[in-house]
Amino acid sequence: MGDDGLTPFQRSAVAALSAVVADIAFSRCGNRETYLRCDLPGIATFLFVYEDGVEVHGAHPWTAECQDYRTPAELIDRMLVAVRANGVDMSIT
Repeated sequence: MGDDGLTPFQRSAVAALSAVVADIAFSRCGNRETYLRCDLPGIATFLFVYEDGVEVHGAHPWTAECQDYRTPAELIDRMLVAVRANGVDMSIT
């Protein structure tokens, strides 16, 4: 856990999404565990970034944790695929 109260995984997931999705904002939630919520622009899809996992809520829901993948980077790559599958425009110009 860093000084900002986020895990390295959370910071990496936010950076990955912010690099490919325009106008994205995360809000900090939770009492026992700090997690981040993000409404994805233009569609009825949102996601939660937990200390070691992600939930995507939309037309194609998806949930996974770091333990499901060999590395956190693999989970983040798969998260981006799930976000794209829900119709999020990932073409920042």
